[in-house]
Amino acid sequence: MSGACTEGDGFATVLSSLISDPSAQEPHGWHRAAHALVAMAEVSSERGDLLIKNFISHQNPFARSYVARAARITRNLEVLLDLMGDTDSNVLVHTVQGLFEIKGHDADSILIAQLSSTDPLLVLTVAQLLQGSPNSQEAIEPLVESLRIMSQEQKQTYRDPRMALLERLGEFGGSGQVTSLEPYLRDYDAVLANRVAEILQSWTDTDWTADPQILDRLPTPSLIEIGQMENTVVTLYMARGGEIPIGLLPNLAPTHAYRFKKLAESGQLNGLTFHRVVSNFVIQGLSPGANEYAGYPEYTRDEIGVLAHWRGTVGTSTRGRDTGDGQIFVNLVDNHNLNHDFTIF
Repeated sequence: MSGACTEGDGFATVLSSLISDPSAQEPHGWHRAAHALVAMAEVSSERGDLLIKNFISHQNPFARSYVARAARITRNLEVLLDLMGDTDSNVLVHTVQGLFEIKGHDADSILIAQLSSTDPLLVLTVAQLLQGSPNSQEAIEPLVESLRIMSQEQKQTYRDPRMALLERLGEFGGSGQVTSLEPYLRDYDAVLANRVAEILQSWTDTDWTADPQILDRLPTPSLIEIGQMENTVVTLYMARGGEIPIGLLPNLAPTHAYRFKKLAESGQLNGLTFHRVVSNFVIQGLSPGANEYAGYPEYTRDEIGVLAHWRGTVGTSTRGRDTGDGQIFVNLVDNHNLNHDFTIF
């Protein structure tokens, strides 16, 4: 329910009751009310702003992120500025997007301050929003420092935010930043190292050559380890009592199955969420940062077989070939458009 409901009081009354339901304040009871809040913001900005107070201090950060979405729709600058004090990076992502939509590059000082974050989605979002900024000189050093911070742990799955930072440096910088970027010619990611060479050439009108120091990817498990995974079922026990049993397919996708098994055994999946729910498509999650860009350090190569993406199959999240990040998705319907692009394990 969004956008088109502009007449009459009926829709607003129903939405108000959902938003005000006491169960919405429970840790796992926020879903209907949060979606209703965003719908209310579309139907009536005035009522939406009045009801935002029900959620702005909600203990669940997903609920607070919906406050930011609603405030963006109603253009409630006061609420968005208040949310900039939130400690959750995913709330801040929606908040900076709302601030930029309202204030444009007048919000650049707020955006630039977020470059000290180590959350990949927040850094990526800010770097993209700074495109075309008239405050480019103020952004250069924070961008350089952010690239350094995001590179020091050598996480392959940080490619996207690091490339976004690099693009802004390519746009804002010049010969004065050659010394800062030159070490990245030997970066651990060949994609980034090659782009650095292109940027340095554009700044200096001199040829530069990348010499990437490629990191090893996750190794393929041994035949013994593959055999040990046959008939293995990893069961996810949900906070509200449900269970999701996942039978591994080690002969189809040994590296992906092994990684998932080891993450489960080590406890790294405990307390994580399915942060993305798309009706009639997929649920996606088990990200350590509860967003699509926070994965585990190493990429895994694609292991794509002939098994189709039938309803109930489980696959690995990627952003391009051979970029498995350890997050999973579950097909809620038959998704044959995903065949040959995403690994099922």
